[in-house]
Amino acid sequence: MNLIVQEGLKVIDHALHKIRESVKHVKGSQIRKLRFATCLSQLSYLTSKKVHQDVPTRWNSTYLMLDIALSFREAFAHLNRIDSNFKCFPSDTEWDVVERIAKFLKPFYEITTLFSGTQYPTANLHFLGVWKIQSRIMEEVNPSTKIFGSNGESKVLEVRHKLYLLYNEYLSSELSTNHSSLATTYYNSQGQLDATDELQGFDMFESQLFESSRAKSHLDIYLEEKRLCYKHYPYLDVLAFWKSNQHRYNELSLLARDIVCIPITTVASESSFSIGGHILDKYRSCLLPENVEAILCTQNWLSSKPS
Repeated sequence: MNLIVQEGLKVIDHALHKIRESVKHVKGSQIRKLRFATCLSQLSYLTSKKVHQDVPTRWNSTYLMLDIALSFREAFAHLNRIDSNFKCFPSDTEWDVVERIAKFLKPFYEITTLFSGTQYPTANLHFLGVWKIQSRIMEEVNPSTKIFGSNGESKVLEVRHKLYLLYNEYLSSELSTNHSSLATTYYNSQGQLDATDELQGFDMFESQLFESSRAKSHLDIYLEEKRLCYKHYPYLDVLAFWKSNQHRYNELSLLARDIVCIPITTVASESSFSIGGHILDKYRSCLLPENVEAILCTQNWLSSKPS
């Protein structure tokens, strides 16, 4: 998303430069700050916001600068009238372009902030967040385009098929564990076969072995249930949900726990790619991919090893 937004900001590069310089002008001295405060007092509304200087390499700070600057558009216009040294005031056309771009960037900023959370699960938020971003981009390109396209059904079926494959792995693992524990019940404490419990143990073994083929799986039942609407449950703790429903969906809750607890990485793509530059230099430019991966992993293990 960082690369997408940075590329999009190039469209308003000239207007962005003017707003950046306007903020620098206001924050340049105490006299300018007081003069701008006078302009703010002329606004028809009160606000506690302050002009924000961005960090050009961090698009989220650029978005905040644009968003706050737009709310001070009238104040900047008044400053332009009373301060002869203020020569970087954007034109009305440039303000309108910035306003459109800021509106476009708002969901990017909100979703990035959501993904960066550390006090709640984020894996379950990934699909909906990325869908909103793609939908927003496609609306700008062609408002009549549908996000799922012409092959939406095949994509849904493919995801569903992979979900069943993953679920069956958990189911097989659980059945294997249960069968091993059942086998130990056929023998008494001396390691001899307990004939009185033999048929009962076989009944339990047979029941669990063929239960999945005779009845619907927990995944089938779960998918047939009414979906929880995101609008009605925007702050649903998904891990708490599966913990409270683990008795209803045993293997499925284990699967959900393992998948949902994985956080979405927030490492900047540039810093990730730059790591390779520290390994593949002009003296070591012919390393095999497997060796590069081994070096990366070894460095990570060594740095994380407690002293």
